[in-house]
Amino acid sequence: MSGALGHVATVLPEHRASWDAAARTVRVEVPGPALPDACGAVRAGLDAPLTVMTATDDRALGRGYGLAYVFSLDAADAFVSIEARLDPEHPSFPSVTPRPWPLKTAASYERTPPANRP
Repeated sequence: MSGALGHVATVLPEHRASWDAAARTVRVEVPGPALPDACGAVRAGLDAPLTVMTATDDRALGRGYGLAYVFSLDAADAFVSIEARLDPEHPSFPSVTPRPWPLKTAASYERTPPANRP
């Protein structure tokens, strides 16, 4: 087990985390509404920059949509992936960008496509 898992447990003790050795990634499952706070805790508490945000369409597997915010944990030579499942009937999630901690890099991932803008 990686020391990265221990680092993550210090800033997100209320969430279940697991170590994926092949990907050198700590995976943390959170409810959609908890995304901003969880991402903020990793960014500010571990000084881990956002590397990438990705979304998956897992409706064919009966799992709705998935979101993953992946942070680089350089001190542990690992990544931290904050992951949430979204209901396919209501696929919305709170933005992680407008927070008091610096996570401005998320803004380009969270843009609304032109076809969906009011």
